Amino acid sequence: MSNRQMENWRQDGLYFLQGLTLTAVFFGAVVAGLGLLILLLSAVSPSSLRDAIQRISHPIQIAVLAISLVEVIAWNLLPLAGFAPQRLARRMAIGMAAIMLFITVSLLFSL
Repeated sequence: MSNRQMENWRQDGLYFLQGLTLTAVFFGAVVAGLGLLILLLSAVSPSSLRDAIQRISHPIQIAVLAISLVEVIAWNLLPLAGFAPQRLARRMAIGMAAIMLFITVSLLFSL
């Protein structure tokens, strides 16, 4: 293999890693947002649906809290690796931190 081919493979590998990383991070953000919507839905839903959601809400809250924590860390590290623009990363990290704060408060009041 020539140096040019190795350089092309290295560049393709970097783009592949960047694509996988950004896909995972955006998927995590979507999951955290959907988990938050499910928890908000439990507050305004009819009593029959509220009872069903209340039974599974504690594990959902813990999962969304963990995902949000990982997302905050990931969005702060992505600009350092050159995988995301600083402005986008800052906004996403702030959004994930807000979700994390909301879930933490709701967990504290539900104990």
